Amino acid sequence: MAAEMLQRVLNSEKESELIINEAYSKADDILRNAEEQADKLRIKMLENARAQHAEIENDVLERAQFALIDAEKRAELEADKIKSDAARIRSQVILRLMKEVSKG
Repeated sequence: MAAEMLQRVLNSEKESELIINEAYSKADDILRNAEEQADKLRIKMLENARAQHAEIENDVLERAQFALIDAEKRAELEADKIKSDAARIRSQVILRLMKEVSKG
């Protein structure tokens, strides 16, 4: 009878040890899975950050191109105005010279 009880205790200890080992194994699996999920999330966050950076960079480049085009158009308009003013002044000088020549 004591041997039988001793055998039950030993069997119970073995079962407990198996249960504990199984729990450790499951915990390791859960931890490994969590680490894998965290790595995937980090990668996705980096990809999103890169994509957002590229979008911002493209937006800035597009705005810079529009600003350059606008500046070029304003420079052309200013150059046309200067040419027009120069032609007007030249005409006025020619008219004054003609008046001076006709007076003199």
